[in-house]
Amino acid sequence: MSDKLTRQLFAILRKAGRLTRDERVRLYRWIIWRDNITSTNDLSTHELEAIVSQLRTWDQAGVLASEIELAVNA
Repeated sequence: MSDKLTRQLFAILRKAGRLTRDERVRLYRWIIWRDNITSTNDLSTHELEAIVSQLRTWDQAGVLASEIELAVNA
């Protein structure tokens, strides 16, 4: 996994507020539709890129926190 992408992921997640590990895993599963994720380390580079891209899109639209909340509670 790319360290640079991982840093970008956690930086954008911090903008949305504090998420627990379980909430982050639920978010990853929701965005990439893969249920066997147990940690950030389970993500491929491609999956990590997709998650960061989605989070950036939500951030630019001004809906990052609300979309994460919806995904985590889905």
